[in-house]
Amino acid sequence: MFNKKNSALLLAAGALVAGGLASCGGGNDGPSLSIWCPGTDESVINAIVASFKETYEDYADWNIYIDQTIGEGDTQAPLVQDKTASADIICMADDNLRTAVQSNTVLPVDAADAAAIAESDGQDAVDSLSINGTLYGYPYRMDNSYLLFYDTTIYSQEDIKSLDSILKKSQEAGVDFCFDLATGWYSPSVFMANDVYQWIDQDQDGVDTILSEYYTQAGVDVAEALWKLSETYTNNGWNWTADQGVIEGGVKEGSDTPVGAAILWNDYNILKANNPNIAVAPLPAITVNGEAKPLHTFQSYKALIINNNVESKGEETVEAAKALCRFWTNATNQERYLDLDYGVSNISVMEKADTTNMPFVQALNTMIEEGRTYAQAPHVTGNFWTPMQNLMTCIKNLDWGAFSGAKEAIRNMINSTGWTTYSFDDAPERPADLI
Repeated sequence: MFNKKNSALLLAAGALVAGGLASCGGGNDGPSLSIWCPGTDESVINAIVASFKETYEDYADWNIYIDQTIGEGDTQAPLVQDKTASADIICMADDNLRTAVQSNTVLPVDAADAAAIAESDGQDAVDSLSINGTLYGYPYRMDNSYLLFYDTTIYSQEDIKSLDSILKKSQEAGVDFCFDLATGWYSPSVFMANDVYQWIDQDQDGVDTILSEYYTQAGVDVAEALWKLSETYTNNGWNWTADQGVIEGGVKEGSDTPVGAAILWNDYNILKANNPNIAVAPLPAITVNGEAKPLHTFQSYKALIINNNVESKGEETVEAAKALCRFWTNATNQERYLDLDYGVSNISVMEKADTTNMPFVQALNTMIEEGRTYAQAPHVTGNFWTPMQNLMTCIKNLDWGAFSGAKEAIRNMINSTGWTTYSFDDAPERPADLI
């Protein structure tokens, strides 16, 4: 759900690459590995596959090819639907991982590989790609997050520090600030700002359940703070949309529906191309009980996962898939992604990288250093989104509906299927290693 990067869905005709590189379609009847990946990454992946076959002579004659170009956020659904028709190695965003694992489609990462990844890419990467303590992905990117995009000719550095000042300036300038909390995707950012979190545990039957701190005074305070902002600015500075087409068009000079700022996942370069004055910054703060509380973001990873259907093809194919994933995600090959202006997961690579022309990565790194990021995949299930959407829609519409206010609406939310219920101010004990 959280991968909102634009990715080409089909390779252009004639884009097949000769000379043993990864190209669309299988080319022989010998041993093979198929790949699903974003079309935007094709050139990098071709180079990695060519280098892999040159480095390991045992795989020189393997047919390693891109079966389909598809965005990392779109690979889970077809994999779960039919793993026998899916690629052997698949690029996937971490928030899609839980469903894929629960559908018995993903091969676990070996313990030795998991230890090596923790050393090279950090425990955050391991945690973001682990379900119930088992690692299922080989990370290569860590920049799948949402940040603030804004027009520097409209907002000052002081303006972008808080939602209040962004909305006030948007209202004054007659432009929209786009922040669609009602999708549910962004809603944890405001609650985490006030130290309100959620995480996943399992009930006595081994079924995932959401434990949370929403039904506390801290959670109610956030909802009420948002209500006050909504009363003042909805449709008067605040546009509750995350439609990238609307936002990309709105930032253009002379737009009939001008957009001055937005919090969203997006490709910075696309917005910059539409408006050279667009910049990116860490998320602003929300004012709760008179105190500025900086918003948080998910620190989300992209990873290679191995379709466990490879086991039906024999041990040789399983080992080949693991070898390619190790090679693909090593430090040398992650450096290749820097040419695409991507932030990668390897710690040493990012420490040495010149991020001067990577403002998205710079802003995200600032939030990481400030402790304002949170791993999504281990702490959210599919049962999280609809209740959050319902709560935020009440705030957007300034209508609590059947509920008397924020407290009762949140109570209804945590009574939803898949959530653990509890008494007000008696939230489940937070795991010691959560934050």
